[in-house]
Amino acid sequence: MGSSEYGNFFTGNIDEVRVWNVARTETQLRENMCKTLKGNEANLQVYYRLDENNGTTAFDNSNNGYHGTL
Repeated sequence: MGSSEYGNFFTGNIDEVRVWNVARTETQLRENMCKTLKGNEANLQVYYRLDENNGTTAFDNSNNGYHGTL
């Protein structure tokens, strides 16, 4: 656990990251929050499932291919 000039670092676990290019309604969030997406959903920009067990790449499972470095 560490800290920075902005406060404490996040010390939990993140299951996946989704980035959309539109605001999502509460209903849309609730409908999909416990579901694995296909990756081709409208307005989905980045979808990191974070299922990698090794290596240094976080694969973008959307159609956009914005892979990240871990």
